[in-house]
Amino acid sequence: MTEKVHLLDLRLRTSAAGNQYLSGWLGKAAVVGFLDREAEGEIWNIYVSTPAPRSGASAESTPRRKQRAPRSRSTELPADGLDDRLDDI
Repeated sequence: MTEKVHLLDLRLRTSAAGNQYLSGWLGKAAVVGFLDREAEGEIWNIYVSTPAPRSGASAESTPRRKQRAPRSRSTELPADGLDDRLDDI
C-alpha cells in the first residue's frame, strides 16, 4: 500500500460521567467508539449509525434540486449530409 486515503477524523471526548469515547462523522453516518474495558490492551469498539431526523424538519421542508428538462436529440442530418450519430453503433 503506497497511498494513504483519509477516511474520517475522530475526536477523543469525555462524558459527564468521566468516561472517554471517540466521536466523528463518516459522510452522513455518525461514528462513536467506546473503549472495551474487558479486552487486554487498548481496544476501541467502533459503531456507525444514521442520525435521527431533526425536530421540525420534514421531507416537504427540505429543498429539492430543480429538475432539468431532458435534452432533445435532433434526428435531422447535419447540413453537410454526414450522419455522425453514435446511437446506431
